[in-house]
Amino acid sequence: MKSRTKLILLFAAIAAVVVLVLVASGTLGALSKGKKAPDFKAKTLKGTEFELKDLRGRVVLMDFWATWCPPCRREVPELEKLWKKYKDKGLVVLGIALDRGSSDVVRKFVAKYKLTYWQVHDARSEIARKYDIRPIPTTYIVDTKGVIRDVHVGFGPGLEKEFEKEIKALLPSPEELRKLKPLPPLGRPTRT
Repeated sequence: MKSRTKLILLFAAIAAVVVLVLVASGTLGALSKGKKAPDFKAKTLKGTEFELKDLRGRVVLMDFWATWCPPCRREVPELEKLWKKYKDKGLVVLGIALDRGSSDVVRKFVAKYKLTYWQVHDARSEIARKYDIRPIPTTYIVDTKGVIRDVHVGFGPGLEKEFEKEIKALLPSPEELRKLKPLPPLGRPTRT
């Protein structure tokens, strides 16, 4: 009986390693680098309606997260710092909260952490399905032409430095930035 239990545990461990390798390689869940980012329409928690294609010309860091997710809670302050540092240089940080139910939980979290970057509540996972999201957080970095340049599953210490390096390499030139239409104002919070 003990050898059978050991064998089952060994197979479970091997399966877990295979899943982790597939997730890390982008084979399991999440779209891969080099693909066009699927377009979608959404409304921010503050009522701004937009389509992802409206953000072309800017780098978009798109983060799928939830208020109950511990790595997400560690990640959002770092995303806020990136937003503040690069928003005037052509970056849009877009948080896509996957919490179920009312937007109130997401709104309270956003207020508590003083998040000012764009937030969308994807309660029915409509956007998440387009991006084949499974584990969270999953973060996409989309270039100025709408192509996925990097995908990160999970969050750990130092990953914010990798995000920053990837963003800086993709930012539009000052001349390109001047040609872009201004982003729509985020407005006041709305109830959904």
